[in-house]
Amino acid sequence: ARYRNGAVRPLERITSPIMEDVSCPADDFCAAVKFQSDALAFDGSGWANQGVIEPDSHGLRDVSCATATLCATVDASGYALSFVGTSWSAPVDVAPGQKLVAVSCPSESLCVAITARGDALMYDGTTWSSPTDTAIPGTVTSISCSSAHSCPEPGPPAPLHQHARQCGPPPPAPPPGLPPASTGSAGIRSPA
Repeated sequence: ARYRNGAVRPLERITSPIMEDVSCPADDFCAAVKFQSDALAFDGSGWANQGVIEPDSHGLRDVSCATATLCATVDASGYALSFVGTSWSAPVDVAPGQKLVAVSCPSESLCVAITARGDALMYDGTTWSSPTDTAIPGTVTSISCSSAHSCPEPGPPAPLHQHARQCGPPPPAPPPGLPPASTGSAGIRSPA
């Protein structure tokens, strides 16, 4: 179900095989991608197939939209596409030889894509940066930025590494005279 204008409405069933991801930045706009390289758009009343946006079918993995006029999608072969205005760009090989696994667009001037090995790429609404090593150990599977300030800045690997270990904003400072809070064994914040 979806909530709109004070009422809960049932979702329309999308009869499409292997729907990979969907992003809805507004009540009257959603973008969705299928693994087979198709894109769909929701206009507030129904879904429309926008057709194949990646003709070579590298396998679209994730989509994120900051607004109804800016989205990005990434695929499993290092290609990214952007939706600016009313149409999708041609695929651009932004991470040659790497698997892009996720993208997050918190604003019209920032999208962050991440590779399986943890390299980050920034999109400024016009161009993608080169992959930057984040020094995150292991395999990365997702990224989520709630605002431009919660995403890493291009540059040294430390900002994204620190961000990946922290979920949400840092805890507030304790009142004067109290020690800083620590996390208990159950994940509940308690005085130190």
